[in-house]
Amino acid sequence: MSQASPVQPWLRSPTFDGGLIGGVAALGLAAGALASTHPGWLPGLLVFDFWLLGYPHLVATWTRLGFDAATAREHRGLLTWLPVVVAIGASALALGVGIWALIALYFYWQAWHYARQGWGLSRIYRRRERGAIAGAPQTSEAEVPEFTRMGRAMAPRRAVPRTNRAGWRTRRLAGFVALELREFSAEAGAVGRPRPTRSHRPEHCDGERRQGVQAAQPAPGGRPQRAAVKGVAERRDRRPTSRTPSGTGIDDHLDSAALFLPVLAGVLHRSAQGWTAFLTLDIRMIPVPDVVAKVAAGAAGLAVLVWAGRQAQRAITGDLALPHALFVVTHVAVFGVGYALIPDLSQGWIALNVWHNAQYLLIVWMYNVNRFREGETATAPLLSAMSQPNAWPRYVFVIYATATILFAVIAGVPGVKVLTVPVVLLFSQTLNFHHYIVDALIWKVRRPEVARLLTSGLGAPP
Repeated sequence: MSQASPVQPWLRSPTFDGGLIGGVAALGLAAGALASTHPGWLPGLLVFDFWLLGYPHLVATWTRLGFDAATAREHRGLLTWLPVVVAIGASALALGVGIWALIALYFYWQAWHYARQGWGLSRIYRRRERGAIAGAPQTSEAEVPEFTRMGRAMAPRRAVPRTNRAGWRTRRLAGFVALELREFSAEAGAVGRPRPTRSHRPEHCDGERRQGVQAAQPAPGGRPQRAAVKGVAERRDRRPTSRTPSGTGIDDHLDSAALFLPVLAGVLHRSAQGWTAFLTLDIRMIPVPDVVAKVAAGAAGLAVLVWAGRQAQRAITGDLALPHALFVVTHVAVFGVGYALIPDLSQGWIALNVWHNAQYLLIVWMYNVNRFREGETATAPLLSAMSQPNAWPRYVFVIYATATILFAVIAGVPGVKVLTVPVVLLFSQTLNFHHYIVDALIWKVRRPEVARLLTSGLGAPP
């Protein structure tokens, strides 16, 4: 029988994780309860959500993009031409199809965005539980292949003639999207087994490769081929030799089912209801037969029950990771309440939105604090100063001052409003869609640096 670990794998501390798991879930459920029991309070709750949580969570993303010169250079493409592309796409959708299409895209894309955040946080807790970060050698940033660095594949790294620059960037973006889809498919298919790395290859593979280098013969033209083959071998040797796997075994499959299927069932349920208004705006839902929604709900319920049975088994054997289990429970609870138990679409949505925004703010703060744990730096003076553990009032002030200005311009505080309603919708949805794309790029837990900073806890500086 396994022995229970004397220390639970908290990301930072029981207090912080309690807020990250239970505190934000309680806040979201309370907002949903108030909206459903007092429908007249919904506009005030929306102001509270957008001003104190929604726009601050967008500003928090920018601390990962451009609050210091190094990250601004690294993510130049995400800060410059990507917003333009997103704005053009959102405008084309709104003008060519209608505002309802923009709102529908927002609703469905947001559900996926929320689900991905939950799945990513689940992977972080699993990594913390299994000690993959603390117990395995780390791959430095310099050793990470350049195409996997955040935004590097989207930022120019060489001189390109101005006449060819647009086409070159388009091909670069297409290649990057294809790479992301391929990596995500491989990651989803590889859940439950370690990735094939150099450490997992049989010894004879390296021997055969080296023999091939030695046996390389000159080409018919007389040019030796050994240098080229040797260059390939050297590049392979420079690849990371250690990975931090997200986990192995049946637990990962059950986690994915328990995290994603309730979201899918909730979205199908709302679609089957056929809503035509969302937050007072026109929307058209994807037509879904009621029987499909019910089958999805049954599959989600079964997945959660099987997952719960597995956690009960681990608890009996003393192997239960309490933080991860609590997180999955709150994830399922908030999505169940927001998409199913609260009858109204908008009232249920605010529970999800408050929960997601508050959770994201805490995740970004933890990342920044871990990044600058050794103290303030001259390369990032503002961000490092506001990200010290005891400097949280400064961090809150900078985030909320910026968010308040943004909220005043968009929402229209008396005397400050400068945008008309159609422009507000386009601008706000451009911010949202840009945020969804950026988040999918910068929070890849398989990147050693991101995983290290999200799981390093309160120990010695990493």
